[in-house]
Amino acid sequence: MKAKYSEDTLTNAFKKLDKANEQLKTIDGINLYFQEVNNKRYNKAIETVKDLVNISIADGEITKNEANTIIAKAIECDLSETEIREYLLNLIKEKGYKPRATKTNPDPFDNRWMTDEKWKEAQSRFTTINGVPVSSLEEYGEVLFSNEEYATKHLKTINYITQEVTKLHSTDKAMEFEEIIETESDVDKRNLKVIYHLNPSIPFRINGVLNTFKSVNELFEKGFSEFEIYQKITLLFSIEHIQIWLKESDPTNASKLPNKTDYRSFLEFIYKVDDSFPFYLKQEIIATPIELVQKIKNLKSYWFTTIDYIKNGNIPTWFLGVGQSYWLDAYNNSVDKIINSKLHNDEESNLASIQSLAQIIDPTTSQPTLNPDKDSISLTEIEGSDEIILESLVITIQNTGFVKAKFYLDNNFEGVKLDTDEFAFFTQDNKNSVSINLIIDSSKLEKDNLYEFNVIVETLFETLSVPTKLKAVFPKRAFIIMLVKYAVVFMIFFGIVRYSFNYEFNPFLILMVFIGGLIGSVFAIKKFEKL
Repeated sequence: MKAKYSEDTLTNAFKKLDKANEQLKTIDGINLYFQEVNNKRYNKAIETVKDLVNISIADGEITKNEANTIIAKAIECDLSETEIREYLLNLIKEKGYKPRATKTNPDPFDNRWMTDEKWKEAQSRFTTINGVPVSSLEEYGEVLFSNEEYATKHLKTINYITQEVTKLHSTDKAMEFEEIIETESDVDKRNLKVIYHLNPSIPFRINGVLNTFKSVNELFEKGFSEFEIYQKITLLFSIEHIQIWLKESDPTNASKLPNKTDYRSFLEFIYKVDDSFPFYLKQEIIATPIELVQKIKNLKSYWFTTIDYIKNGNIPTWFLGVGQSYWLDAYNNSVDKIINSKLHNDEESNLASIQSLAQIIDPTTSQPTLNPDKDSISLTEIEGSDEIILESLVITIQNTGFVKAKFYLDNNFEGVKLDTDEFAFFTQDNKNSVSINLIIDSSKLEKDNLYEFNVIVETLFETLSVPTKLKAVFPKRAFIIMLVKYAVVFMIFFGIVRYSFNYEFNPFLILMVFIGGLIGSVFAIKKFEKL
């Protein structure tokens, strides 16, 4: 280390470490150090916005729009909104500013802060707009807001507004509105831009004056109480009306606005404003992801609706908005596992993915497990005949949910197979159990040979084995039947031989036929009876 750094550098570094250790070894020392760091952050940010503040208050008045610009800049510089508001209010009070309006609004900058001199000047300015006496830009905005039809006519060209803004404020201010009207061709957006630039404290309106909102939180709360209002809010976001309002009235939330206006971007914005807002699944409010899991557990329809909302990106946007990107990572890994298993068709893959999602969101959700009705199968007294034996095995799902299982034998033998090789258990669709049959063709089993194998029940979650033993024994009942059958055959055969002696046949030929018949019958019996 000495080869890389000088001795003085190392000495100073150790002194600083010792000083830091001394300062931080007590609670009081830690608190003091935190205060020093915090003060540095605060003072640095204030210094950054100081020039903007001085320019804004140089004319003896600070408008809400100017205050919002300062607040937005300060937040970028690592001040909280509360800190910059408190600083700004204390500063203008020290400089003799007083509120010249008394609106009952939670934002104090709605109340036209001016010095006494500026207030006298403002009172001297006066004009009449649509028959209403107006002495400020804020009042001008209120007149236009209260009469949409008049506002559209009034703002069709720059002639009226530049004249009136010049009277009420200045030529420079009038040029701001001139630019808005000349660059915005959409009538509704132009009206909104002018109105909120005149008076950022004007509420946002939906469906007339009866539905007005002073904040975006209040707007969204109304939307989550009435789906019709929510749909209207979505539409107004898509055509950028909400964005126009917020950019003038609420710089903090305006900074959270996405660049796009599609529905997923709208959802993204909602949860940036407040991640405790609920979620609309079709027209139904889902308060939390845990509630969604409960719905999934209870009703089949929610499985298919949920998969639709995952595929269109709405549910993933919700999860990201509430800070649960882990859920999406785990879900995607689970989907990959489901696909790679090659066990499911498309619909079953969707159901399996929702089952996994429920377990990811709510770890208390039980994993689907299966239970055979038999611990083992033992058939060791099978008579080796032509009989087909069916041995049933009932598999039942133990808890709610979906799971796909495949069934197979871990060792295959001729004459032994299962009649079912897979089944999708889905309790919400009343598919709770299945009966599979072990089919045994006893005629194909070797006598006195013990066959041992397992019936395998395999899912993504578990693999079950049902030990099975089969053994074919000498077929007593079938043997007796065969004795009777062949006794009759031989009786007929001997009768024919005996009858042939009554005629002039060659005795040697008859003897040979008799011996050949006996020998042939032995081989025929062994072949047909598989002895």
